[in-house]
Amino acid sequence: MTDGRPWVARACGAVPVTADTVRLYNSPWFARNVANGDLFRVRRGEDGQLWADERLEWSGYAWLAAEPVEASGE
Repeated sequence: MTDGRPWVARACGAVPVTADTVRLYNSPWFARNVANGDLFRVRRGEDGQLWADERLEWSGYAWLAAEPVEASGE
């Protein structure tokens, strides 16, 4: 899953649903286009870790970040 930019692998918390699917329960705040509850098909890599192959279902959740800004005094 890439949008053309360089990517870095990050760990996400997930629970198994079937032998080759997981549901996210914890995703990093900076992970783009994923949210808690999304369902993914996974495969086991040569390193023994599970890797997401495709999203099967969107959860409907969204992550919104708010950054405080200083008042301009106007």
